[in-house]
Amino acid sequence: MSVESFSSWGLPDGEEECIQCCKVVPLYTYWGHPRYYEKRHNMCKECYDVVLQGPAKKACNTCKVMLPLCEYYTHATGRDGYTNKCKECARRSDREVYNKRRSESISDDIPEGQEELPAKRQCPSHLYIMCLSIDPGGLVYGLKIGRSNKIDERARDLTAALPFDMVVLATFPGAGHLEEAVHEQLDAGRNTDSNAREWFRVPLPEALIVIAAMLPV
Repeated sequence: MSVESFSSWGLPDGEEECIQCCKVVPLYTYWGHPRYYEKRHNMCKECYDVVLQGPAKKACNTCKVMLPLCEYYTHATGRDGYTNKCKECARRSDREVYNKRRSESISDDIPEGQEELPAKRQCPSHLYIMCLSIDPGGLVYGLKIGRSNKIDERARDLTAALPFDMVVLATFPGAGHLEEAVHEQLDAGRNTDSNAREWFRVPLPEALIVIAAMLPV
């Protein structure tokens, strides 16, 4: 198929680089503009339309609210590259699943006909604060605040699963039950860049003060 001049169709010849997408596209893909020297916009029609419409949005499948794509986690296999739930709904769902599994695991350990385990069989969990070895202050990735019955073993498991070592900064024996309350107090500093729910971008002294205020006198 022979290529004819666009001018034969009443369209301008030539190409120009769009300042928005940096693509070199034909001049007929630009909107005209009387105030520009070339009598046309310096953004192609596609980019100009996107700018007019504002940032791309989508509706959350859970809360049905139209939100910008920055309010969704990226998802490699998603149709548009993002999750169907917004970050807030995803965190709420993860928290509900976590609490459900936790209650189920506790109920599975209780013999039938017995309301709770004897005191001697209960194994209290401990609260801990950890960080990555490359981020001792937790300012980049945050501090990991969670609970475990075996903190050292938990740190070794995380180190084996991550490219960096995990460092235990503080432990609070028998205070594992305060985990959820501590998370709620530090929620404003929660690291929302991933689905991990136990990482907080807060200074270590602030985390220690919040926990100390909840410990029994």
